[in-house]
Amino acid sequence: MAETDEQTPDGVCGTRGGALQVIKGLRNIALRIAYQGDSFAGWQYQPRERTVEGELRKALNKLHKRSPVESIRDGVTLYAAGRTDAGVHATGQVANFFSDIRTESLSAPKFREALNSHLSKDVRVLQSREVPGDFHARYSARARVYHYRLIQGRGSSPDQRQNAWYVGTPWLDVAVLNCMVGPLIGKHDFSAFTVARDQAKTKVRRIYAASFYPEGPYLVFRIVGNAFLWHMVRSIVGTAIGLYSQDFGKAGSLGESMAVPCCPLPSPLSSGGGLTESPAMSSAKTSAEVSVTSCGGMDRMEMGRDAETESPSQGMYERRFLLRDRMAGYLRQEGLTGGHTGFNAPAHGLTLSRVIYPGQDGLPWQWQL
Repeated sequence: MAETDEQTPDGVCGTRGGALQVIKGLRNIALRIAYQGDSFAGWQYQPRERTVEGELRKALNKLHKRSPVESIRDGVTLYAAGRTDAGVHATGQVANFFSDIRTESLSAPKFREALNSHLSKDVRVLQSREVPGDFHARYSARARVYHYRLIQGRGSSPDQRQNAWYVGTPWLDVAVLNCMVGPLIGKHDFSAFTVARDQAKTKVRRIYAASFYPEGPYLVFRIVGNAFLWHMVRSIVGTAIGLYSQDFGKAGSLGESMAVPCCPLPSPLSSGGGLTESPAMSSAKTSAEVSVTSCGGMDRMEMGRDAETESPSQGMYERRFLLRDRMAGYLRQEGLTGGHTGFNAPAHGLTLSRVIYPGQDGLPWQWQL
């Protein structure tokens, strides 16, 4: 499977495949998990492949003293916030399970150490805590945060390229790229940004924030949405870079582009999107993520007399608008062969960074201990 996650309607938990069954007398334990994606054939358990879920299930069954046969058929069930594809990393995956181990034998925070003792170094439980009985890592989630890292220029080191897509050119303009992803904000049908094999019942998703920003040697794309389709984030990044490479060329350096911000982006979790931002999330934002304002302070029809001249600056603005319109056209599935953009960035640049839950029974929006 691939990076994909769905929601139930508001107020409904566990009504579809993999539904959570609350069992009295059992403790519901939630885990925050990190893993190196290129070590696994994805998250979802596969009998003949090494997967993240498979490794965690083995550890859970050892901890709960299940037999090898029970490990496959009747072992501890794990409910994950999202199913990442082979090569996709995580620093904030969330999963929960029910345990019959009593609190006096093993407190909730101690599950982290106990499970890590049975896991290899490429997958780690970062935190563990007890949660309400009806908490479901997937269906209780209100939003997921993904980061996609790109590495530019020929001077990058091999270790930097391990978790980033090497694009080879130092001339990606952040302002142009942010203009291009601006139309994705809001509630849309993202059929054009998935693959034909995606079997989701609906391709409609809500995006709360999407922006590119520089971070050290990387160019990072951050996107926040209620849920994502199969390959959706990789398709968005691949399409943006593909269109940019085809139509814009070497427009300017990163330093120049950050001085000329582009299309307006709402707060990552604004009230208009149905979510309320927590103080923890506000303090976690980087200055680069919130520095994107308007398209240089002007609209296509408000560029003014100075901008109407045949100047390089005016040409740059016009090309930004053209690329933004092409991205918006793809969102409407205009001019697409087979209904998809055909672009797909490599998996190893993508990381599931955070899962956000509603505040209930002391559980904050951003699950953070």
